[in-house]
Amino acid sequence: MMRKPWAALGLVAALLVSPAPNKPGAVAVAAETSITLKVTKEPLSEVARLIAQQAGVPIRVEARADTIIPNLDLHGSLEKILEVVGRFTQLEVRKEGEGYVLAPPAAPEPAAPAPTTPPIAEVVARVKPCVALVVAYITAERARAQGTAFAVGPDGLLATNAHVVQGASAIQVAFAEGQSYYAAVAALDEDRDLAVLRVAARFRQYVELGDSDRLREGDSVALTAYPLALELLRNGIPLYASTAKATVNAIRPATTLVRHEPITYIQIDAPVNPGSSGAPLFRTDTGEVVGVVQAKLATNDVQDSGLGFALPSNLLRPLLRAARDNPVKAPSGAPEGITPDTVPLALSPAAPAAGESVAPSQRPAAQSAVTRPYDLLPPPQAHAIPEPNPAPGVVAMHAPGGKLLADPARPRLYVADFGGNSVAVLDTESGKVLRRVFTGSKPRGLALAADGRSLYVANSGGSEIVILDLETLQPTGTIPLSFRPFDLALGPGDRLYATAAGSVATTLRALDTRKELEVALAGVPLAPGAILAAARAGQAVFAADRGAAPAALFR
Repeated sequence: MMRKPWAALGLVAALLVSPAPNKPGAVAVAAETSITLKVTKEPLSEVARLIAQQAGVPIRVEARADTIIPNLDLHGSLEKILEVVGRFTQLEVRKEGEGYVLAPPAAPEPAAPAPTTPPIAEVVARVKPCVALVVAYITAERARAQGTAFAVGPDGLLATNAHVVQGASAIQVAFAEGQSYYAAVAALDEDRDLAVLRVAARFRQYVELGDSDRLREGDSVALTAYPLALELLRNGIPLYASTAKATVNAIRPATTLVRHEPITYIQIDAPVNPGSSGAPLFRTDTGEVVGVVQAKLATNDVQDSGLGFALPSNLLRPLLRAARDNPVKAPSGAPEGITPDTVPLALSPAAPAAGESVAPSQRPAAQSAVTRPYDLLPPPQAHAIPEPNPAPGVVAMHAPGGKLLADPARPRLYVADFGGNSVAVLDTESGKVLRRVFTGSKPRGLALAADGRSLYVANSGGSEIVILDLETLQPTGTIPLSFRPFDLALGPGDRLYATAAGSVATTLRALDTRKELEVALAGVPLAPGAILAAARAGQAVFAADRGAAPAALFR
């Protein structure tokens, strides 16, 4: 007996079972034709032959032709019978030409690799070297502003807020790695509170601006800034940028500062503090900068509201174009780096270019500046009060609420002009105002130093005490605080005691004026705005709650 050719191969890789020639349309007819299949432990090749013979269409077995099919007794359509056979042999049934094929399931196409998001630590590591501290000396206010800027290209341009540098006679930019430069303002938009600085350097690392219009509520972002950098430096903490994660809480409609044109603000829930102005707000998945940190919501009663705001990065693009078209050159010379040992109270002006000179009147005086308490919302210079005084024996002030303090060694009276952000110095013999000294936001409490050479001023609108030199009548420094001070008194051990402004009861605070350290004292919490008085010898301090029954005595 002649053996069939396919049988001689043993395991058959492919088998074609063909019945008699078909007429056109036979496949469609066969699919609807009912057939009967009765087999008892037959190989798949034989089962396929029997099905093809009844249906009148070719059936090809691509694999597993020798698989034994158990007892089957089926009656139904061709496709139903083939489906059952396919389940037994783990083969797929597919149409092929005028017939069918039993074949292994097609291998699934490899899934496209899921996009990988770099860890946030890697994103921060890319952004941080591009961020710098900005220190600006504001001549008109005799003040020193601090903020943050970030490199936006290789051409020495950095972006920040306009309110950090506007009106500055000298601007210094310092990176944590030690590089320090003088900067010029290449473009400034007071209306949108944005500025672009130029330094004499080429940046190897700079941020990539993203499309702020694609930002949505709930997006994950972060900011890298130098909050309270100068205050930390004065306490021996090296210059270091810090990062805070945040969520986009809202995209809020608002208006610009000057022309009151429509604008949007990005609301975030990250901590924003003095020195954070101008910091980059970037996406945590890509590192693209989508905003410029500008401000936080703060009121007289609540300084830590947890609500911060940033300007959309798309507002920065036209300003960058204007800066690149501006031929202004960066100041020459490199200033000394900012370290705990070289914290400037005032910046020296940049070295003049060849053939230029700087008049002595344009040079900022050394040791005569004060850091703005809240550069995010800088206290304005109050309008001038006309002289002479409105009535005999009356000295006009901007708003009541500040303390009066007589100088025992001089014929002077010091008045904290709460509404004028200043201290008025009066001559007690003539009744005239000798000088009005800008000290910061909403001064209230006053206290004389033990040696009588300095006056301590509590800025209730900020979080600091300003030190005023009574010989020059100029601010010489600040003591940063963790709270908003209300009243001051010099007490035992030459310590400066302070009560808190705001809306939350707190205990009395003691300040070491030499080390500029703050200590919370144990005791009954005092209501906000408690008033202090010191015994003549400075051995006791009295504190009274405003509107409360008892007074507290501290020795």
